[in-house]
Amino acid sequence: MRIAAIRSLLHSDNIMSEHKKHYFGLDDDALEAPRPEPHNGVELIPEGCDDVCGTSRVGHFGCSLKTLLDALGPSLGPSGDGKVTEEWHFMTPYGLATLYDYKGDSCSIGGQTKGVVKPLYDYLYHVICLHDKR
Repeated sequence: MRIAAIRSLLHSDNIMSEHKKHYFGLDDDALEAPRPEPHNGVELIPEGCDDVCGTSRVGHFGCSLKTLLDALGPSLGPSGDGKVTEEWHFMTPYGLATLYDYKGDSCSIGGQTKGVVKPLYDYLYHVICLHDKR
């Protein structure tokens, strides 16, 4: 449900939406890009997960938000408190993982255990490399 609302906002004539499209270099085709397939037990949860309570920063992924938006598609959008502008949720063999930019910093990986970091790294590198080959 949240993804549909975000896509609706991004496609609207809203000034903020236009700013976001311009800032991240997105066009309408990028917003409709297919979601990446699961890889090595890691799967993107496009609609998000309500059960992210109890996760905390367990790692870091050095990548630009534009690259992530291009490879993963639209994020879940900003947090209510404004500390996060983009966020994605994933299911890994070790539980739920989150990828987000905290306070405009580079991308942090959240999880209930550090076990989520390696599978998510592998997944992200796989997805980004596949996207770059297109």
